[in-house]
Amino acid sequence: MLELSAKLEYSLLALIELCKHYETRKTIGTKEIAHSQNIPDRYLDQILAELKRSGIVDSFRGAKGGHRLNRSSKEITLAEIIRGLEPEKRRTLRTESSASRKAVLSLWQKVKEEVESSLTNVTLEDFYRHSQSLEQSPPMYYI
Repeated sequence: MLELSAKLEYSLLALIELCKHYETRKTIGTKEIAHSQNIPDRYLDQILAELKRSGIVDSFRGAKGGHRLNRSSKEITLAEIIRGLEPEKRRTLRTESSASRKAVLSLWQKVKEEVESSLTNVTLEDFYRHSQSLEQSPPMYYI
């Protein structure tokens, strides 16, 4: 039902990479992020531009240019990331709508609000910490 698109997956991977450098405020180039996270760099450029427009990352040009988070990963929610990548399309309720249509749309709005609430409770920091814990776990060998 709610699927992880390639665009959202690549965005989260890139943002996790930027989390690693947040404390030092170091900018990371697109090619470095793409190589580290195995993301197509041309597509990553587009994604990072959208994340910049939505106020999640800062981008800098030049020899020492690159990208970095513009605030702590604890302050960036999954809902904000999704909204930045896929702006919500507003539907207007027609004035001649039937009771059934109004019921569908109003209940759908409630579902959307519940999902939004859940997505707001998950931060980029959660993804980063989980990624770090998986990197630190010793590999399992099966015989």
